[in-house]
Amino acid sequence: MSSAVIERIYGLSGGVPFYVQLLGKRIESAKAEVKCKNDVDKIMQDILSEEGDILFKEEFSKVSPKERGIIFKMAVDDVHTPSSIAKALGDSPSNVSKFLSYLDEKGVVSKVDRGVYILEDPIFKMWIKKKYW
Repeated sequence: MSSAVIERIYGLSGGVPFYVQLLGKRIESAKAEVKCKNDVDKIMQDILSEEGDILFKEEFSKVSPKERGIIFKMAVDDVHTPSSIAKALGDSPSNVSKFLSYLDEKGVVSKVDRGVYILEDPIFKMWIKKKYW
């Protein structure tokens, strides 16, 4: 396996051992040899299509509609600040900040800098984009 393929696996998985293992098992069972980053991307899309709902649907349905809207905008519009999320939602930054705090407590988002949030799980982000956009 080339270093580019290994780097892509790490990049897609965010280094999360479960996802690295899941990708590795799929690559191992693939009939064709995985030679490039695009092959890894295709396998990840297959995983999301086949297992994404099993992995994420329940988690996504457990959050409030406002939290789902924030998660969706963060994933699809790639917005990371309360003001940019609020603008995308047509809401107030203070209200969005409150819900970002709830999502942070639940482990869905992380505050990486003053007023900057990211979705904690990169595969969850991909699933949302694939499923709802």
